[in-house]
Amino acid sequence: MTIYGSGHGNSHGNSHGNSHGNSHGNSHGNSAAPTGPGAGAVAYAALPLVIGEGIAPVPARAFDEAAVRPDLWALTRLRAVLMAIDPDDPALTAAVPDWAELVADRPLEKDLARALHGRPAALGLYGPEIQSQSAGFDHVFHLLLSVTPQTHPATYRLIALAVQVSGIVGMHHKLKHRRPRPVQVWPGILPMIPTPAHPSYPSNHATQAQCVAELLALALPGNPGMVAYLRAMAERIATNRELAGVHFASDTEAGLALGTALAAKLAALPEFADLVTGAAGELA
Repeated sequence: MTIYGSGHGNSHGNSHGNSHGNSHGNSHGNSAAPTGPGAGAVAYAALPLVIGEGIAPVPARAFDEAAVRPDLWALTRLRAVLMAIDPDDPALTAAVPDWAELVADRPLEKDLARALHGRPAALGLYGPEIQSQSAGFDHVFHLLLSVTPQTHPATYRLIALAVQVSGIVGMHHKLKHRRPRPVQVWPGILPMIPTPAHPSYPSNHATQAQCVAELLALALPGNPGMVAYLRAMAERIATNRELAGVHFASDTEAGLALGTALAAKLAALPEFADLVTGAAGELA
């Protein structure tokens, strides 16, 4: 039996793939994309076609670069980008002040308001998407823009590279500040998803989502309506982490600020400038 990527990908990938991780979700159907080169179909076959006359290899071109999974393609650009970006650039460090000073006059309960008081009312509305964004959220922007890797390769690569670079820069600042997670200071918060095994401040989901939104905004200068959607989605991805019980509001605040500052730095680099230009042409 052959199950085609479009129907199977959307129904199975969005429900099953998202909850089991972004890498699995993207390859198994988040974007309704083929899982590899060629027909883009999954054949549940035990044996290859090797019996009978006329069965032989056929001429094939080199693997199409456009078919390379965007997050894996982004790995090849990381070295050049990271050599050009200083994570301790003053514009970036200003976005992430010492968290103790940031919350000095903010009661802890206010910093955890969404997790402590917002979750019961929000769970039915946001619970599934909190789970789906736990491991990654690239697919949310793909769906918001109605794009596929075949029709919008530069857009996919822009999102993938932005997520990876901003994740590394965000982790640099996390390890500088080493803020404990909410469950470490309020054990009864009972997070609804696993608490990541790294410091809380700043929120990397916020940093990454905001960086993606701001870079995509540069590719959509004549579409303020879509830019508003992108920024709203970045904020929603970020605050979902508070509802889940794994981030403070001040983590979100710093992450959004860092994502905005980082996007401005990345946009000036050739690797990102080319992708923004390509995405602009695709999204026009």
